[in-house]
Amino acid sequence: MARSLTTNQRNALSADGVEKCELIEMMFDTPMRLCNAGRNVEWNGHTWIGDGSVLSIPPLRENLALQAHGLQVEMVGDAALVSLALNGVGKGKVLNLYVAAINLSTGAVISASLEKSLRIDTMVVVDGAES
Repeated sequence: MARSLTTNQRNALSADGVEKCELIEMMFDTPMRLCNAGRNVEWNGHTWIGDGSVLSIPPLRENLALQAHGLQVEMVGDAALVSLALNGVGKGKVLNLYVAAINLSTGAVISASLEKSLRIDTMVVVDGAES
């Protein structure tokens, strides 16, 4: 996913017990900060919730043409996210995507950097049965 891991991140990720994770910051009136680490992560003065809400983040698409590409972040539809999506609260808000190297035993962020800053266009709710 990361197109530009820093030297610190590359070095950290080569060590045992260190894993890459993505941190998602949605700048609503009350910012929502989530991660895909499988546990809460403390970084930059905030707690990034890793309760399994973030299911997947696809690779970023970029090319040389001046063209917008969508990013569809899949999340578990808890009540707060569904309400935001249905009420159009997210439209036009900023979504910051960071890539980080974290220590699995402590949850500490070793190194993190901004991967992409985007504006939310739509938030889609998909109603489906869990298998």
